[in-house]
Amino acid sequence: MRGVAYAVLSYALALLTALAFALFVMLLPRGLASLNPVAALAVDGLLVVLLGLQHSLMARPTFKRLLVQYLPEALERSTYLLATVAVFWLLMAGWRFWPLTLWSVEGQGAVVMR
Repeated sequence: MRGVAYAVLSYALALLTALAFALFVMLLPRGLASLNPVAALAVDGLLVVLLGLQHSLMARPTFKRLLVQYLPEALERSTYLLATVAVFWLLMAGWRFWPLTLWSVEGQGAVVMR
């Protein structure tokens, strides 16, 4: 029964994190810009690398075999989700906004077709 609760909690937190990340991305251009664009790029780059490492390492069969030595195999995916949730919240908390515009969409091309 605890395994089911663990899995439900993991998936609920993943859904909450996906919604929070969607809001984060929607509000991204409105954030306060970092004063140092080089430092902002370095911090943001490290956060993205951390996300990639977490995904790449935990997706490997070797890591999965190691993980199921400590957890039931049924909880492997839920544990991966919790680790992803933690990294995404770290990314959102540590993100440094850049004081420059990388792209902008204006005019007729920005209109959504109905």
